[in-house]
Amino acid sequence: MWFKEVNVLDSKEVYDRVQNLIKIKGMKESQVMKSAGISDNAFQNWRKRGTLPTMPILEGISCALDVPLVQLLSDINLNQLSSEQRKLVECYSALNKSNKNVVMAVANALLKGNAGSK
Repeated sequence: MWFKEVNVLDSKEVYDRVQNLIKIKGMKESQVMKSAGISDNAFQNWRKRGTLPTMPILEGISCALDVPLVQLLSDINLNQLSSEQRKLVECYSALNKSNKNVVMAVANALLKGNAGSK
């Protein structure tokens, strides 16, 4: 399965990924951080401390950059996904936090059901 081959990036790699996406999209760091609800200083401190921001802030950054959160946090190449998998990632990324929690609960329940049928 495709997700078993995904590596989660460390904080420096995520920071570099965000910086690269800002550059590619022709945006300003301050614009992205304001949209994500954090200050420029908080973004720079994240780099200095070597820690990741909270999930809501990462989700805000991914929304500001118009990329799925998985693209910020992993080495996944969305171009290598099937169209069905890409659609799933895009749909999930568009959900609000409450609906994402519902999707995850349903997915976990489905996986538990699959475990018994193997």
